[in-house]
Amino acid sequence: MPRVLLHLLCLSLILCAIAACTPRSGSSKRSKSSATNTPIICNISSITVHNGQTLVELPVGSRDKLRSGTFFRIYSNDEKALIKGTVKIDEVVGPNRSLARLVGELLDRNQPLAVNDSAKEIRDLGLLVRAADVEKDARADIKDQQKEQKKEQDRFDSLRDHYQRELKRLQESHEKDIVLLSQKQEREIKRLKSDQEMALQRKDLERRADLAAMQASLKKESHQVLRSEQLKTEEKYRKSVK
Repeated sequence: MPRVLLHLLCLSLILCAIAACTPRSGSSKRSKSSATNTPIICNISSITVHNGQTLVELPVGSRDKLRSGTFFRIYSNDEKALIKGTVKIDEVVGPNRSLARLVGELLDRNQPLAVNDSAKEIRDLGLLVRAADVEKDARADIKDQQKEQKKEQDRFDSLRDHYQRELKRLQESHEKDIVLLSQKQEREIKRLKSDQEMALQRKDLERRADLAAMQASLKKESHQVLRSEQLKTEEKYRKSVK
């Protein structure tokens, strides 16, 4: 379980120990017996924001022996009864009316104080201080977690950028290899074509050489035959003359 949830759980237990569980009502609730330490429980009547401060009106006052400086813990008015923050009584206006202001920060900025939220008096200021310490630790843990999340996000972004750069480099290298391979194939095709043309030229030269040799041989043989026939003719002519 995260430390923040542990702190919030501890804070809830401390606050439960502060106040006895009593039904909520629009009016204040305090035991008439001075021997008991029952806290005042009421609901916020109205809320005003002035000069950046949140002011609330509570339906309790001098009749409840309320004094300025008293602290109330504010809870959401639903089944969850989530803690929202703490208010301090600035002025007791009448027997059933007092004005308070928000002290510190809201536990969750997305959960502002609202009319009819439950307000419970904090009788033991020592517990309030301890609860405030728990809340402070919880906020510190939240900030630490946010910082750690930011670090994780930064590491993730850095790793993502690294992989994107590496992917781009590999793509460029792959494209370069493809270009080089294509150029190599083109050179090989040209070489093969050149070799084929040279082979054809050699064969053509060989064919021409063979043809020339055959022609020369036939010419020589023809001359020999003609010479032989001529000699025979001359021999016959000499014999006939004699």
